Amino acid sequence: MEHNNDLSSYSCCNTSCAGFTALTCVGFAWILPLMNRGDIRNKYSLTGNGCKDCLCACCCAPCDLVQQDKEVKHREEQGKPLLDQPGRADGMNYKPQWERVHGQGGQGQYH
Repeated sequence: MEHNNDLSSYSCCNTSCAGFTALTCVGFAWILPLMNRGDIRNKYSLTGNGCKDCLCACCCAPCDLVQQDKEVKHREEQGKPLLDQPGRADGMNYKPQWERVHGQGGQGQYH
């Protein structure tokens, strides 16, 4: 969350994992998810407050982590440009219906 969100500097031994493990050993595993939840709320301007964040982190840690993950994925997808959009083609050239049926200046019945 605090970096560029692309895991370019990912390491299997990082400070977040070490901190989480240490806090879990002393019964405070909810602190990092609480802080992360607040960061997500601030980054995406979501409603909520620290009290709700604390309750979610303390009482429902697995659900809270899944919710955080889904929320970030959803918000990041909204910010991406559509990559499958067609490129710019020639402009739309409108031919009046008369020309489409009979050709340029042709005679005949209107269909």
